[in-house]
Amino acid sequence: AAASDAYKRQSATIAGGERRGRAGVSGARIPARVLVRYVRREIRSVPESDRAMLMSAFRGIAETEDAEGIAQYGDNFRSLARLASEYNNWAGAMDCDHLHDGMGFIPAHMSVSRLLEASLQSVDSSISLPYWEYTIDVESIIANNDGHFQAWRDIPAFTDSWFGRTDIKSGFVRGGYFADMSLEGNEYTTVSNSWGLIR
Repeated sequence: AAASDAYKRQSATIAGGERRGRAGVSGARIPARVLVRYVRREIRSVPESDRAMLMSAFRGIAETEDAEGIAQYGDNFRSLARLASEYNNWAGAMDCDHLHDGMGFIPAHMSVSRLLEASLQSVDSSISLPYWEYTIDVESIIANNDGHFQAWRDIPAFTDSWFGRTDIKSGFVRGGYFADMSLEGNEYTTVSNSWGLIR
């Protein structure tokens, strides 16, 4: 079974009568089904250790190709290149933007987020994908920056600790975990620009 399965069969050890200094502690092993619940946190409340594990898993899906990842991590693995290409294909289709137009916005993004989370959990089953409550930043910008929305560049999501800041001239992220990463067309790409890059 894949590492990200919510239910896993495990043996639970129940030790009876354990006290400091007491010899001959006995225990019983019983089969049990353990329910794993993931806690989804807003990015500002993610502990540093959890953020480091999440970014390490991101690096894993960014640096591993699909065939190798599936062989190593299981069927839930999707490379970052594949996920980005599939997202771009759905959003950039000529007939319509299948991710951002109409009433499908929320369920489409929930589905894409779940695919990403399942891939990350195939690399490290202890993590969960955090969410970004951007209304906190909107209110802060309105209150503290006179509504000057260039202040978006200074919010926590776009620091080197998270997703990095985009260089205005080059369009690349220049610091943090995603520094100088490019997403090039691949076997999953159906929509790209004239240089073969996905947006």
